[in-house]
Amino acid sequence: MYSDSNLNAGNDRPGTVVKLVLAGSMLAAALIYGADGWTAGPKGGYSREELSAVQTAEETSVSELRAQEITQLRIALGRRSPANRMAELYFRLAKNYLEAYSATFKLEGRVHEKHLERGMKEPYILRGASKPYLALAVKASNEIIGYRIAYDKLDQVHFFLAFAYKEMERRPDSRRHFSIIVRSFPSSQFAPVAYRELGEMTFADGKFRDSISYLETATRIEKGENLPRILHKLAWSYYRTKQYARAVGTMKRAIAEASKDEERLVSLREEALRDIAIFMTETGRVEEAVAYFDEVAGGKTFYGAALEKLAKQYERSAQPVKAAQVYEALVKAKQGDGASFRAIVKLVEIDIRRGRYSEALARARAVKLPDSGDSDTATALGNLRALVRKTATGQHENFRKKKDRKALSVAESYYTAYLGTFLAKEDPRGETPEIMMYLAEVKRENKKPAEASELYRKVLESKDKRYAKQAGTLWTASLAESMKAKGTKPGGEEPSAVEKEFVDAADRMRDSLGLQSPESREAALKSAQVLAGYKNTKPDAVKRAREIINTWPQSPQAHTAAKLWLQTITDRMPHGTAAGLENSDAASELRDAMAELRSNAPFMAFDASHGGKLKQQMAAEETRLKVGAIATQEKEKNFGDAGRSYETFAAEAPSREIAEKAFGNAVSSYIKEDDMVAVDRVIDSWLKRYPGSAVAADAARGAATAWLIKGYFENSGALFEKAGRLCGDADSLDTAARIFEGIGQAERARSDWGVHLSSYKKSSHHWAVAIRLARSFEDAGNRVEAVRAYKFCMTGFDDVAAECGAKAADVLMLLKDSEQAVAIYRKVAAAGGRKKGPYVGYARYKLAAMQEATGRFEPLRLPEKLLGNLVNKRIDFFKQLDRAYSPVVDAGGPWAVAALDRLALWAWKFADEMDALNLPEGADAKAAARFRLSINSISVPLRKKAAGTWMSAFEKAVAAEALSPALPSIADHLADARVAGVWRAQGSRGGYRLAGIPPDGGSAGRAEALGKTRSALVKSAKNADAWVDYGNLLWGEGRSVLARLAYERALALDPKNIAALVNRAVIALSGDGAEDWTRAAEAQALLAEALKKDNLSTVAKINRAQLLNYYRVFSKSKTLWEQAAAAGHAGMADVQDGLGVALQGTGALAAARAAFEKAGTLGAPRGRFANVYHEAAAASTTGVEGAEKCLGRIGDINIDEAAGFEKDSAGRLKRACERWANGK
Repeated sequence: MYSDSNLNAGNDRPGTVVKLVLAGSMLAAALIYGADGWTAGPKGGYSREELSAVQTAEETSVSELRAQEITQLRIALGRRSPANRMAELYFRLAKNYLEAYSATFKLEGRVHEKHLERGMKEPYILRGASKPYLALAVKASNEIIGYRIAYDKLDQVHFFLAFAYKEMERRPDSRRHFSIIVRSFPSSQFAPVAYRELGEMTFADGKFRDSISYLETATRIEKGENLPRILHKLAWSYYRTKQYARAVGTMKRAIAEASKDEERLVSLREEALRDIAIFMTETGRVEEAVAYFDEVAGGKTFYGAALEKLAKQYERSAQPVKAAQVYEALVKAKQGDGASFRAIVKLVEIDIRRGRYSEALARARAVKLPDSGDSDTATALGNLRALVRKTATGQHENFRKKKDRKALSVAESYYTAYLGTFLAKEDPRGETPEIMMYLAEVKRENKKPAEASELYRKVLESKDKRYAKQAGTLWTASLAESMKAKGTKPGGEEPSAVEKEFVDAADRMRDSLGLQSPESREAALKSAQVLAGYKNTKPDAVKRAREIINTWPQSPQAHTAAKLWLQTITDRMPHGTAAGLENSDAASELRDAMAELRSNAPFMAFDASHGGKLKQQMAAEETRLKVGAIATQEKEKNFGDAGRSYETFAAEAPSREIAEKAFGNAVSSYIKEDDMVAVDRVIDSWLKRYPGSAVAADAARGAATAWLIKGYFENSGALFEKAGRLCGDADSLDTAARIFEGIGQAERARSDWGVHLSSYKKSSHHWAVAIRLARSFEDAGNRVEAVRAYKFCMTGFDDVAAECGAKAADVLMLLKDSEQAVAIYRKVAAAGGRKKGPYVGYARYKLAAMQEATGRFEPLRLPEKLLGNLVNKRIDFFKQLDRAYSPVVDAGGPWAVAALDRLALWAWKFADEMDALNLPEGADAKAAARFRLSINSISVPLRKKAAGTWMSAFEKAVAAEALSPALPSIADHLADARVAGVWRAQGSRGGYRLAGIPPDGGSAGRAEALGKTRSALVKSAKNADAWVDYGNLLWGEGRSVLARLAYERALALDPKNIAALVNRAVIALSGDGAEDWTRAAEAQALLAEALKKDNLSTVAKINRAQLLNYYRVFSKSKTLWEQAAAAGHAGMADVQDGLGVALQGTGALAAARAAFEKAGTLGAPRGRFANVYHEAAAASTTGVEGAEKCLGRIGDINIDEAAGFEKDSAGRLKRACERWANGK
């Protein structure tokens, strides 16, 4: 690098430095351009051959001369010379580079044009050959400035730099050098260009006031051909700063200056004329614009044409507001009726595109339609007409698809305008009936049935062949809507006026269309239906219904008319005892009516061909009396008799539908009587008569659920089993198995799961059932069958296959079949792909651990050569171990954490072995010191690496909440190593809270609470909260499997039920669940889901904090404990203990001790694990004396009787304190 003295040395600047710099520049140039100017160039440039092909002989000669001069200048610059001489040489070099750039760029342009002529896709000129000259020119120019001398061409040097940087698209650098010119060389010949360029740059940056300052100065000193362009840009700067008068005046001046040399500046003049049209139009100076263009452009039509072009340009560039503004100006400019009309049509179109339908319609209605005109005007008229119709139909269709009522209103107004404005004047294509039909449909949707009816009437009267029949049908329909809108209700003496009008219209339509018309039949039926609703016209309705049946017996209308006739009779039948119904006059009349219908053979044949529904209805009416008697029994709560009556009725029922309904009612009645035997009898009879009935399955599930609620668990399981085995209900069979498992009938449960797997292979729970079966075999100690079941579910999808494979391998290891176990571990370990599940990591961990277990080494010992060999063997093995555990880490999750723990622990133990080495007794002290130093050079890095690995694993596990069984031991290793930021603490085992009613029933007691809960579920089996309470009470009886079923039922009813989510997590963590990584992960996910649905749930926070404490994730559990305390739970001992653990785990030992003591004052026993362990752990941090205190306190924990992480943590703390007490 250059020194300050070199920078200021002037004439004494060292030549060697200059040579080195120039050598670098020349080398770069030679590599890029070649000796004679340029070669193929860098990537993105044209080849040397292409450039040579477009170069003239004269240009080649000039290029060669320039290259020679550049070479001579380089040589001269390599000699020691005065600063002024060096500056002049660099100036000439920079100038040559810029000339070379310009010449090469011209050649690149020619090559580009030839490429385009050949059809090559090349959007811009490739400047790979020319651009490097700019960099060299910049370098040479900067060398001149670096001399810091009074050089007479310094303004031109800055111009070189400004120009080069601009071409290199380095605008900030270009602007800096242009600014230097106007600031330091205001009288320079380059100042006008600098002011203009600065004005252009600031304008492009949106700094319009700065642009005005530069451009105004430029106009004062620029007298040449650039003045019109400067004025043009200055006018736009004024316009952008809302100085509209100055903008217009300056633009006029630009036009005037451009007009002086119209041949050369014709394009600028045309652009300025269009721009001034924009200025004047957008500022409302339309009259002035008309006069100006009349004077300058030879007539106001130029202005009109300019405005039309401008408006169309705004439309193309999606600027409808500005386009509308221009069209408004065009109307205001009065460019002739045709032009104004075309502008108005455009305004209508723009308003419609912008959704300004009211404004557009107002314009369309207000405009005077031209009778004649030029072709453009005639086209505009056609467009306006089409636009109004298209908008009407388009908005109508929009309503049909999206039910947008605003669109409906728009359609109505546009249809009305189309009829009144266009079709009323002329209708050459006969569109009026069609548009009337559309408008009538819209009015019906807009709740204007009367207006719709009038339109339909007009279309019907027009006798249009296309729409008359449809209009007649819709006319009656609109009258029906009018009746509905006016709130006419049957039940009075006489129909309303509109209903009578409807009947009259229907009769007229029937007469008009003839008896064979489907519309006539429908109209006759609707008339009968209207008349049937009133007392005085009901006989007429019956007469019409019978006429329809006899005239059109094989029609849907006849079918409906028969139902209407029967209904007029059944409505009059009394409600009461069966005898009262049977002996009533209406019953006699009903029998006569049904007899007449049955005697109509064509009618009954039609009914039979359409499902025989009326026949079934009549059969149902005949059984109505019997059902009435049963209903009386139910009303009197005589459910046993009602059930028996339903059974008899089901046996005699003529149809399956009625029989199944009766069977179902029988089951419901017996459930209310708690008659389990009767329920089983009915279900058996039902399934014997209708095997596999889905309705029977529903009834069986309902009864099974009732028995589950009432505590008849075996009966409940049996009914679920029946629904599963006999009715094709996979879920019921799984539920049955889980109930049997929950009541200790594991063999029966496994039998049901086996049937499930063989019968319901497409069930969504197929693989979950397979896992449940395998676990059941495993729990029963039948490891061989467990392996078979796990192998079966290895054929499932990826996650299931991995889980089952890992568990199969685990059981095989217990069976001492390590060869088969390893093969399965490897298969699972190889799975996963991009999405590696936790069992993939587990399998890889097991394989790595097996490889680690093969490590057998001779003890480390001297002499040195032997020691070296023994150390190398360990290092080689560690490398293998690292490769073995690496895929585990790659899989992520809890076993990645455990893998890092194993690697760190191996390294730490290796360091322990090294540190245990000593020279033989009597060795020289200096030799012993050198030996210890050599040993430390290995053991100290090993320990640092181990501690670093543990720390990395711990931090990543905490961040990801990867609850690995290795986390507590990792934290203790870090604490043993005195790693900063890690403190020894251990969450207590258990202590999780159930949400909802206490498991023992609370103050009411279990029996009373259970009774109330069961009553609530009997009242409504869809009460999710009651299912949660039932689960809690079942948990209190030790029925955890049944409790889980209850919680799952609650979640099925209410997926957002926080208590059910929390309690499922508690079940997962019960027993040894907190140490089981799979159950811990399940609980973690459930609690996270609960807090996602309700982030204020205190019970979810407490349980989650307890779990995180247990796994040493104190940074996150601490916040949850603090929130629980703040939410009103600070007075609970377990909350204070949990908070104390988290505080000690994050280093707040004093605050932790205060929390533990507060828990004691709230009733927590002094000898509890949380208090004893953390008092001992805190003492262990204070040296040998603390270690003695630690041992004294940790002895209060019976480690042999402890369990889980409590046992492991207490044991590790005891061993650590023993080492420290012994000074190790």
